[in-house]
Amino acid sequence: MDSTVVVASYRTRLEAELALRLLEAMDIPCVINSAEGMLHGPLAPGATVSVRTGDAGLAREVLAENVDAEPPSQAACAARCPTPEDAARVAGVLRDAGIPAFERVGGDTEERQTRDVFVRRAHAERARILLDRAGESAS
Repeated sequence: MDSTVVVASYRTRLEAELALRLLEAMDIPCVINSAEGMLHGPLAPGATVSVRTGDAGLAREVLAENVDAEPPSQAACAARCPTPEDAARVAGVLRDAGIPAFERVGGDTEERQTRDVFVRRAHAERARILLDRAGESAS
């Protein structure tokens, strides 16, 4: 990887791996830096996630901890789904077609919570067409 920058720190490697999955879904190359698992015996906990310098802004937006935060500026909502299962199915359709996608919880109350599926803006139109053809609801 070229010049990299740390975009997030986590208490455990597992938490970092979850962040890695989100970044991979947006087609952002990343690496985890952690001593955990490198030697035998307990080590100081913690792990960081690094990305190429040019991807840092988008990566930080994707990893924003507040689930009700604004979506990444370089991402577009491809579908608004009522359940996590629907969102996973929609994201799977997009990923199978080679379109990186990630899910984010939205809504102002638990009863009105939705799961939005985001793609990079450059893929938004193709994603909407694909979802229409697949019979998936897009917003």
